[in-house]
Amino acid sequence: MSSGLLIPVLAGLCVGVAIVLTFSLHFSGTEPLFEPILSRPNSSEPPQVQLIVAEGGYPIGKHSGVRGSYCWSLVCADTGVLISNTIIGIEPGTIVQFQSVITPEVKIQPDELSAILYETNKLDVFSNFGDIQIASFRSGEGLHQLESKEKGTFVIDVPNGNYVLQIFARWNSGGNPDLPHGDVSYYYRVSVTDHTD
Repeated sequence: MSSGLLIPVLAGLCVGVAIVLTFSLHFSGTEPLFEPILSRPNSSEPPQVQLIVAEGGYPIGKHSGVRGSYCWSLVCADTGVLISNTIIGIEPGTIVQFQSVITPEVKIQPDELSAILYETNKLDVFSNFGDIQIASFRSGEGLHQLESKEKGTFVIDVPNGNYVLQIFARWNSGGNPDLPHGDVSYYYRVSVTDHTD
């Protein structure tokens, strides 16, 4: 073989060996030499959305939820219904409001908010993560879609019982790259009890 052909052949072999080694390291569980940029976590995460309980038109309690599924900064994650061990007591007819925590990355409230109550006895727990239970819901059973009275404000108009409250928040950038864009769900465990007896 002439020296003119030898150098390209050797270079091609070296590249081939490097590719094989990279894939073998990746699939063997060893730290890969490189990984796709989209698989790396982004420094900007979805903002926390807090549940504010009001009485007589005044807020009387503020609660943080458990973050569920989201798509944010090109990163998406899916979860089931998340059941916290922290229970929030609420009376029927209570007005609740949801607000996102303002951060340097997200300085505006979400454009869309929707809320669902799941009856906990209709949820099927299939896993645990620390103090959090992960469950699935039975389609059409024990779901209560809450009607929004004002933007971000809902009335807990359900019978006494134990529920998981899910809030879904979405930010629409409208094509403006300087505005936040994405969505996130948060879960809150609530006990609805009438204390007027």
